[in-house]
Amino acid sequence: MVQLRTALTSPQRPGLTYASGYAADLRDVFIKAGALPDTVDTTFRTVSDRWPTLAFSHHLGPVLAMSAPTVLTVGHARENISLYAQGENQPQIRAAYYLTQYSSAEAACDAFMRDWQHMFDVSKGLDEQIARDAGAESEAYSGLVQLSLRQAIAGMELTIARKADGSIDANDVMLFTAGEFVPFYGRAWC
Repeated sequence: MVQLRTALTSPQRPGLTYASGYAADLRDVFIKAGALPDTVDTTFRTVSDRWPTLAFSHHLGPVLAMSAPTVLTVGHARENISLYAQGENQPQIRAAYYLTQYSSAEAACDAFMRDWQHMFDVSKGLDEQIARDAGAESEAYSGLVQLSLRQAIAGMELTIARKADGSIDANDVMLFTAGEFVPFYGRAWC
């Protein structure tokens, strides 16, 4: 069974509030109170049933000059990614690769937040490289390649085997892709 979880991490900042729930209700609460109640809606449902929404509010106070950015991490994680057919009637549960480094989705998000500036710089450097490479054709082509790369990354699932006892096998790594871009840019984007 594939289980979906959402992890949210942010440094504790005065004035930062969140809530999940029905979109219209969250808007009403924010309009009336100017903040959100830090609550989680546990009534899971389809997206078309009272539009489930995750909302954030950060009261900045009077903005008189440039301030530090408000950084939030929202991770949509699945620990068990898929069933992989090893042979006839022998499905293998594939787990998310991040579990080789972190104990949970929340731990991975916390690590990302601690390393946010580095991750931002790496991402910006990749965008600049793509802009140089693809921009030689045209600016529009550069934008298209940047969006395509994001879609390619989003279409990847890096997995590890999950043993019968529930533990992970970090030596059994598989990458499932919806397309292929790794040979061109290599591991430099990691």
